[in-house]
Amino acid sequence: MRYLKFFHIVSGVLCISLLLNAQDSNSGLLNIREVLKKAEKCSLETYPNSDEVLVDDYIRTTYLTDGTGEILDDTVIKILTDKGREDYKVLGFYYVLPYSRVEIKKLEVIKADGRIIPVDIKTNAKEMIDDSQMFANIYNPNDKILKVTIPDLETTDCIRYLTCEKMLKPIIPDEFFDRELLESTSPVVHFKYEIIAPKEKPIVKMAVLDKVSDTVSSYVDKDGDNIRYVWEVKDVPRMFPEPNMPPIQSVVQRVLTSTINSWEDVSKWYWNLCSSHINATTPEMEKKVKELIHGKADDIDKIKAIYYFVAQEIRYMGVTTEKDAPGFEPHDVSLTFNNRYGVCRDKAALLVAMLRIAGYKAYPVLIMVGSKLDNEVPVPYFNHAVSCVELSNGKVIFMDSTNESSKDIFPSYLCNRSYLIAKPDGVTLRTTPIVPATENLVEISTDGTINDNGVIDAESYIKFEGINDSMYRGHFTRLSSEEKRIFFEKVLRKDIPSAELFYYSISPENLFDMSKPLSVKMRYTAKNSIVNGEGIKSLSLPWLGNCIGIVNYIVGQTGLTERKYPLVTEIACGYREKINLILPEEIKLDSIPEFKNIESETLVYERTIKNSDRKIDASSEFLIKSVEFSPLQYLTLKKDLQTIEVNDKMRLLASVSEDKKAVSKTAIPQEKESDAKILLQNVDVTLNNDGSTLEKHKVKTKILTYNGKKDNSEIKITYNPIWENVKILNARVISASGKIQKIDTSEVNIMDSSWTASAPRYPAEKIMVISLPGVEVGSTIDLEYEATTKNKPFYSGIFVFRSKYPIEKYEVKLNISKERNLHFLDIEKKNADAISEEISENNEFTSYCWTALNQSPVVEEESFPPVWTFLPTVIVSEGNWKDYTEALLERFNELLKDNNMVSELTEKIIESKSSEKEKILSIRDFIEKNINNSGPAFTDLPLSCVSKPDVTLKDGYGNNADRALLYTAMLNSAGFKTQFVLASGLPYLEQLLSPVYICPQRELFSGILVRIKNSDDNYIYLNDTDQYSSYGSVSHEGDAGILFGDAAPIKIEPLKEEKTYLEMIINTSISTDGSAEISITKKFYGNNFGDNNKAISLLTPEDRARFYKELIANISQSAVSVSDLQYNFKSYPGIETFKVKIPDYCVKDGNYMYFSLYTGNSRIFTIGAREKFYPYYIDSEINLKLANTITFPENMQSVLIKPSSCNFMVPGSAGSVFISSMAAGKNSKTYYDVIEYKLKSAIIPPEEYSRIVDIQDYLSSEQNSMFLIKLK
Repeated sequence: MRYLKFFHIVSGVLCISLLLNAQDSNSGLLNIREVLKKAEKCSLETYPNSDEVLVDDYIRTTYLTDGTGEILDDTVIKILTDKGREDYKVLGFYYVLPYSRVEIKKLEVIKADGRIIPVDIKTNAKEMIDDSQMFANIYNPNDKILKVTIPDLETTDCIRYLTCEKMLKPIIPDEFFDRELLESTSPVVHFKYEIIAPKEKPIVKMAVLDKVSDTVSSYVDKDGDNIRYVWEVKDVPRMFPEPNMPPIQSVVQRVLTSTINSWEDVSKWYWNLCSSHINATTPEMEKKVKELIHGKADDIDKIKAIYYFVAQEIRYMGVTTEKDAPGFEPHDVSLTFNNRYGVCRDKAALLVAMLRIAGYKAYPVLIMVGSKLDNEVPVPYFNHAVSCVELSNGKVIFMDSTNESSKDIFPSYLCNRSYLIAKPDGVTLRTTPIVPATENLVEISTDGTINDNGVIDAESYIKFEGINDSMYRGHFTRLSSEEKRIFFEKVLRKDIPSAELFYYSISPENLFDMSKPLSVKMRYTAKNSIVNGEGIKSLSLPWLGNCIGIVNYIVGQTGLTERKYPLVTEIACGYREKINLILPEEIKLDSIPEFKNIESETLVYERTIKNSDRKIDASSEFLIKSVEFSPLQYLTLKKDLQTIEVNDKMRLLASVSEDKKAVSKTAIPQEKESDAKILLQNVDVTLNNDGSTLEKHKVKTKILTYNGKKDNSEIKITYNPIWENVKILNARVISASGKIQKIDTSEVNIMDSSWTASAPRYPAEKIMVISLPGVEVGSTIDLEYEATTKNKPFYSGIFVFRSKYPIEKYEVKLNISKERNLHFLDIEKKNADAISEEISENNEFTSYCWTALNQSPVVEEESFPPVWTFLPTVIVSEGNWKDYTEALLERFNELLKDNNMVSELTEKIIESKSSEKEKILSIRDFIEKNINNSGPAFTDLPLSCVSKPDVTLKDGYGNNADRALLYTAMLNSAGFKTQFVLASGLPYLEQLLSPVYICPQRELFSGILVRIKNSDDNYIYLNDTDQYSSYGSVSHEGDAGILFGDAAPIKIEPLKEEKTYLEMIINTSISTDGSAEISITKKFYGNNFGDNNKAISLLTPEDRARFYKELIANISQSAVSVSDLQYNFKSYPGIETFKVKIPDYCVKDGNYMYFSLYTGNSRIFTIGAREKFYPYYIDSEINLKLANTITFPENMQSVLIKPSSCNFMVPGSAGSVFISSMAAGKNSKTYYDVIEYKLKSAIIPPEEYSRIVDIQDYLSSEQNSMFLIKLK
């Protein structure tokens, strides 16, 4: 069942479980006739909760005494659902050179009628470099994926693949080991796993773990000079993954095998692999160690000084150059020290070497971040490397130098992990100790006052300890001052919606000073903490514990009523909080909540509030003491979370007093510091008369902070060799002292873009990665490269003369052949004072030069529009939309000729369809089900790469343009007249559209839609929806488009009735005991219909039941279903409906009962800071109606607090928010609460942003959701 596995380098250490090996055979191992008999019995009726079934799998592994060998894997999978079909349209097989190589020997689709259709492997398969490693800053061109696309795959089809993987080089010399899963996320009808071993090298350790009763048998026999080990499983039910469970490979039925005698042997192997590299020290390293430990008498201080140097000065980045054991073997420590970069194994080895120079017994350590390893069988399935020191008293200190911002030298996220110290004599496998929650706290202390209008003025001091220090310190190092301010405002508004940050400070000022704990001080105000009613007030305290701290993120989803597998939190942590708040004389507290506290072996929760002489003293503590909850402990956790939820609802009640208008303060922005400074940025573009373009780039960047070092040490340049060529002219790093380091050839790697292997028909796009050596704070990066382009339809560009870094000089020069025409945006409208312009010419070229000097950095904000709308910009283009669309149309029309396969297929598809709608939908559904949307944007390739519809149909995939042509060919064959439309992701706004319409930018209009005028003279758009979408909807709704031909700009719109809209109807019935029954009906229109129809259609019944449990848990931890979750997408609009009961929905306090109305998500606007320097951007329309009917209990006397009715007009003509809250009639026990959002795309000036903030403050406040009633 190797199709379940994905193996690649993680954190620079190979996760060793080799994929698919095989004998030199094309015949296969399975008796296909017998397998197909089994497949006939596999159906949705038999397996209603599965998307596919593993009908049979036979894996035969043969290894030799030197650990090399091959694996033959013959697998048959039956597809049961659309999701299964989508999941298996593209198969991927991972391997890493020089250890192994995969070959697909046979790939077949077996139809329900018995037809066997071979897949053309040569045409549909492609090898590529695994691009996922780049997210870990690792660049190993030998880390491969072999992907193959399966065309014409349908439900009820079987897929048979036969793969062969050559085991070319063992990780540990002369050893073999493996782990096979004997249980899967699919049902397993039959699986046979066979190992053929030489008798000189038998399996010495083996185990079957987590057995599924009566499903597995095994035997061993001898066959001449070989030993044959066989495990056979039958009728294994599928397993269902659970949120936050341990990794699947550690809990399902599995067999582990190994020729390694003991863990001690693995330990010795890794020591021998690393020792020569650790010993490759230099005098410079010795000098550095002496410098680091000078004046330090204590061992711990010396160790920390060396650790922090390696952690902070050696950046995490991997270039694989090792020969013996790439992925495990570290670089020579001298190389890592000099280049100032390395992955975990390199940094771990360097730390060990420097500690040994200092006289300590230090060793590298292999560790598994993820599942704990099975002790029974020694296998080196580690994915990370750290270091350790043995002190003279026997104590072992572990260190992880990959985390440059951790105060703890061994962060708590590495607790409870399997590890193995590499030592000459070898040691056994162990588990890292668990760090107690009391060492991983956030401690919060808040002092403040509150006036009678509910305005809180407070200062909070937050101290971070353990894992909280590590994680938040690391996060803060990545943020600018402005981004930190936005972060803290968001933290405050999470539970205090109207909070306004007045001031913040972080200690230590230098976040890389690990001698001081991390702490934050915030001064803020908050309106609306008091909700006024008739004769009563409700008061909420500024609790911050729920807003900040790792404890708020580790529990995860808890919707399941019970679990089969443990819930993993990984870290024991928590918070402790105190609040001292002085009340005004006008407020008299009538009621203080009494909280229910919790203390168990896994969790502590305690909250108290005391009031004395207008002073509130409140405290709260929440600790998760366990790193893993067993299924039994999970049941208790669920109850505890319900208790905590009830406690969080409780409010202080006070007597009424006269209101006074509150005055808020304005947040003061912190001064921005920069991580780097651009000394020179020069772009020199030459447009030659042969149509080619030469771009030369020169960039000099000075590094000012560690963050700047991380962001600028790797340069990535994307290009496609089909029409582009990139050449590095100069790449060097100049240290603060003037030392120059140039890049080595090994530091330039060519990687593949992610789509490459799944769309082999298209020329592969490449990413050149330049990994700069020796980058430190104070260094200057000097980069020069050129890019040559040919055959592009026209040249265009947008040059923005500011960036997130300050710029001393930015120069753009365009040299235009006299035979080429270029037009520009009128730069007088683009901050002409920031840009100077010079024009010169000679016999061949006219040259334009724009220069900007001393540009300040851009403040990094959320929700701002494309930068050309507000920053100094020059937009250039030599194209015009009319000529461009005519050229496209000419090419497309040529390709649309003579597509006989398409014509014949279309005739069959529409044969039984009579209406216009039926024909269009049948064509759309066929394409969306059978033609993968794969490949690059069509604007990233020459027009010669656009395919004929017959080719796209045959291959079963295409990019947006190829699919548009297939749509057109099929629709034309069906008798429809079509039009092409270039589609943009930009909303149809004049401010956005005008500049790029005047100066065309192809990349901004990289989508192609096909539209048809229906019999009602309305347009139907195709090629951006799918088979789940409603007829007439369009995903580009509200976006800008350009018609082919006359090139007129248009607004892309759906049919009138298909406009995207969500209506949510909620009926809340309150009982006398404070419980509530809530029925919710959602009506989905437009794109909401398609999105939700797809989401629910792809769920099996069991997955749907689990989804429902999570859905109601998000409403309340104590909610229980009263009805099934029901859907109806057979008609329009789509409808979802369900009903729940919440036992403790209301809080009862004497003669009062109160609750906050459930309305779903009230955070409609994205709010960063409370003030903006740049415009606020609403990039799409929002149409939403929430209608809530509340029925109060019979013993209700009166409603004292309720939301107010109001109407907000959104600035920038961006729409409105309408709120209505009223009783059904006089003395009625029924209330209606309606909120309706009608928002349009808009660019709102920064001076009007405060009105957006005010609207969101109200929408998120309890004033908009709280009801308090008096009981009889």
